[in-house]
Amino acid sequence: MEIDSAKRATNAMKITLPEGTSKNLDGCSELVIINDSPQQLNVFLRGPTNMSIIIEANNESSYRIISPFLSSYICRDVNETLILPSGNYEIAIDAHLTIPAYGEFKVLSNRNYELCFYILTDYT
Repeated sequence: MEIDSAKRATNAMKITLPEGTSKNLDGCSELVIINDSPQQLNVFLRGPTNMSIIIEANNESSYRIISPFLSSYICRDVNETLILPSGNYEIAIDAHLTIPAYGEFKVLSNRNYELCFYILTDYT
């Protein structure tokens, strides 16, 4: 699944970019995409810089269960760090047998952003 098909998917999860933190990157931005799932992630990025990358599965992670028992959770470090020029971007992320994720956002210069992805399964 690539950006255009993820954008058209009626069931796609919406990706929003967090505010980010200030970081001196000589006018560029840093986007860290963390894979906290047991599935390989396929990442597609379109904007001032276009790319597709694969982030390997996190072998220390498991599927998170949607349940009445909620707890805080910290993402584990299987990630890819991208240095990007500022501008408007589209992103699509998919993994085997999951619904796609899609988002549009503006990346500001000298900012560090982090996105953490994990897979949920129903509690039954």
